[in-house]
Amino acid sequence: MFDRTFTAVYWIAAAVASGWLAWVCFAHMPWPMAALVFPLALVTAAAALAPALAAVAGIVAAVAMAATALIRAVRRQRAA
Repeated sequence: MFDRTFTAVYWIAAAVASGWLAWVCFAHMPWPMAALVFPLALVTAAAALAPALAAVAGIVAAVAMAATALIRAVRRQRAA
């Protein structure tokens, strides 16, 4: 379950970050310049920030898994 949670958090964060980068490029630059800069900036950001994104996604997934385990344990105690 941790793998699925980690993967989901990682891809959601990557999609949000790439959407933000696209907005920054296309909202603040002329279209031809943004069309050239966006792919280069995306590749550079992906290479530079992938380890940090993986670490944050791992932490978030671990917290989510711990919270889920705690909630299940409390529900089992109440049921017993």
